[in-house]
Amino acid sequence: MKINLLKTRYLLMATSFLLILNSCETEDTINQEEMNTTTIALNETQLNALKLNGITPESNIVEEFKETILGESIEGLLISDNFISYKELDQMIENTDQKLFFNKSRITLPKKGKRMITVGVVTSGSQGLDNKQRNAAQTVIHRYKSLNLKKIDFRILIGVNNFGNTRPDIVIISSDSFTSGGFDGRARFPENGNPGDLIGINTRTQGSNWPQSELVSLIMHELGHAIGFVHADYKTRRSCIPFGLEDAGDFSDNQVDLIPGTNSSGDYINSIMRACNFYAIGDFTAEDKKAMRRAYNGQSF
Repeated sequence: MKINLLKTRYLLMATSFLLILNSCETEDTINQEEMNTTTIALNETQLNALKLNGITPESNIVEEFKETILGESIEGLLISDNFISYKELDQMIENTDQKLFFNKSRITLPKKGKRMITVGVVTSGSQGLDNKQRNAAQTVIHRYKSLNLKKIDFRILIGVNNFGNTRPDIVIISSDSFTSGGFDGRARFPENGNPGDLIGINTRTQGSNWPQSELVSLIMHELGHAIGFVHADYKTRRSCIPFGLEDAGDFSDNQVDLIPGTNSSGDYINSIMRACNFYAIGDFTAEDKKAMRRAYNGQSF
């Protein structure tokens, strides 16, 4: 289905366990220069399809993104704190009668053994991570490996500066454009059984002014999105309210499939995957660990 996009000019400031992708905003209000950005107006069909997938645009006006990253053209929409390709949005619209969380967004798992997820860190050029960001990424991969998930494992490659014939499953870049709208990080949806292939970290996290512990939390959160987890408080976005952000709106209980045995409220904030100020959490909670392990132990939902 071809989506009908109304192009306009607008200043975008956006925000918004379960499986699917989004990304996140800093705990403090971001002061940034106003700029004109190319945006589109989503229609009701598109908004409904997004909501059925646990994605909550703050308005129907969303920003378009088109950029070449390591020689590849990346094009799609920055919807609240999510990156979604046009193809992915079309697929959501075509499947609004289905619950997509576990069937479509969890990555494909082998019948035997583990699937190795390679995370590549760009270290040169305008999109390269600095030493502090690289160290944080290494800490994050260590924490994910420490979960001892039955069906997936992680490894990190430092210095992925061109794709060639060996593209990593997930690439981490430093990019203000990919994280525009006041966000510290943004990650891409899993698609076609593969993890979201791009995580962007805003350049303001570089240097000595940004706490290392918060940078680790940020990349942990974004990697969670890349392997399929949405915000733990997706129904209410309650963790954002203290920072002046509106709640997520109305959700009916039958719109989302849950990971069996995990919190089912859609209003859970004791999680590294909560929508805002996950820096206060700092690491995987017991509920996070349970959700990760049950999602990736090979069982069907």
